[in-house]
Amino acid sequence: HLYLKGRSFWHRRYEGFLQKAMECFEQAIQKDPHFALAYTGLADTYGSLGVWGWSPPSKVFPKAAALVQKALEIDDKLAEAHASQAMVNMFYDWEWASAGSRLERAISLNPGCAPIHLWNGHYLSIVGRFDEAIAEVRKAQDLDPLSPIVSANVGWTFILAADQNRAVDELHGVLEIDPHNATARFYLGLSYAELGRFDAAIEMFQEARQTTGGMPWSAESIGWVYALAGKPGKAKSILYES
Repeated sequence: HLYLKGRSFWHRRYEGFLQKAMECFEQAIQKDPHFALAYTGLADTYGSLGVWGWSPPSKVFPKAAALVQKALEIDDKLAEAHASQAMVNMFYDWEWASAGSRLERAISLNPGCAPIHLWNGHYLSIVGRFDEAIAEVRKAQDLDPLSPIVSANVGWTFILAADQNRAVDELHGVLEIDPHNATARFYLGLSYAELGRFDAAIEMFQEARQTTGGMPWSAESIGWVYALAGKPGKAKSILYES
């Protein structure tokens, strides 16, 4: 129960929710130190803090790696542990081949896990296999259609594939179901910026920042958009403030 509750908090990549997720996973480990899934949840939460800029990657990813190792020592056939290792490989070590191998193993062990397909979509985007990436995040969405992070990342995958109009359509669909989805608003801001809709982009980034309690990337992105719009003074002001 604690593990599932933690994953529910983890699906929203905001600092307050991530702290609640950590508390749930830590309590689960205290109750059962041999419950491997709880270690993967805690590892993924540390990873999310690093990926989204809430904590320095050099501070949190080594902790994530150690937790993954513990999970694998308990159960080396646990799909989520291999997926968590792939997350560290992708977002900290930049070891693409290792990440791809781990994700293949994870999918073979648990083909019905939505986050594993989501991360495989990230990996395929990183290596430029965008059609396959879109198919993978669609699988994740089919498996968990109400996940706020999975649905938002369908839009993100279209952004990476340079299909901004499809990204906008997808992200609007997410916000119709979940109007407070700050991740979707952040990604929508990226698409608007790429389309030259600078005022709309800034609005999305500001809303994402407010909803999350100050998502670091949102402030940087507002500065980036002001620079794109030919307002370098405003851009520097925003960046210095953040």
